[in-house]
Amino acid sequence: MKSYSLLAALLLAATAECCQNTEEIHTMLRAFSEECAEEKETELSKGELEDIFSGKCPTNENAKCVMTCIAEKSGLVQGNQFSFDRFMESANKTFSCDQDTMKKVEEVARECERDIGNAKGDCEIGLKVCECVWKQKK
Repeated sequence: MKSYSLLAALLLAATAECCQNTEEIHTMLRAFSEECAEEKETELSKGELEDIFSGKCPTNENAKCVMTCIAEKSGLVQGNQFSFDRFMESANKTFSCDQDTMKKVEEVARECERDIGNAKGDCEIGLKVCECVWKQKK
């Protein structure tokens, strides 16, 4: 598995094998999470960070804000809105070696585009993207 974005972390459980390695995912997520925690002037526990790395959806406001920031830095959301085009652009860079995976990713992205809409609070969109992706896994 290989990626540079939150997309991969969120879709790991919803898709088949992809092209890059897990360590790259964790390295990028750690960098984004540290930047975001600093920008949001918050600290996350080791457990909260591990939850984000493993694709679990955040449960408290600080973690939601960090998740939203990571989603923004990854290009998955813009202006409190899910971005189908950016989602697919990230997916193509990450999963293009596997057409079956790309089909599943596109299905997930279309469902999320339809279900998410605009977020009400400043930190809700990251949570909504996470919940949508996990819902599609079921």
